[in-house]
Amino acid sequence: MKALPITKRIIVRFNQISGVELKLDSLQVDLSTHLLATYYRIKYGISYEYPDLDSIKKKYDQLFSFTRFAVKAFEEFVKKTIPDDEIALIK
Repeated sequence: MKALPITKRIIVRFNQISGVELKLDSLQVDLSTHLLATYYRIKYGISYEYPDLDSIKKKYDQLFSFTRFAVKAFEEFVKKTIPDDEIALIK
């Protein structure tokens, strides 16, 4: 998996839509590690259920939306929509 370039695209896209300036260096490796685990769960059909997903989506509505938008590069790579439970882990 080409995690680092995809992760960079996600961070840049998140920065663009949110108006914040997340540092690439500090986040890129951590996010790449997380996306690798996400990749294998999706690839092998292992579903993850985020505890209290509805509460997280409500409490962090805008952050959740920004993250959903930002992960499009990863969705293109895996050729699947990332479930909300996985988005909750990324946010």
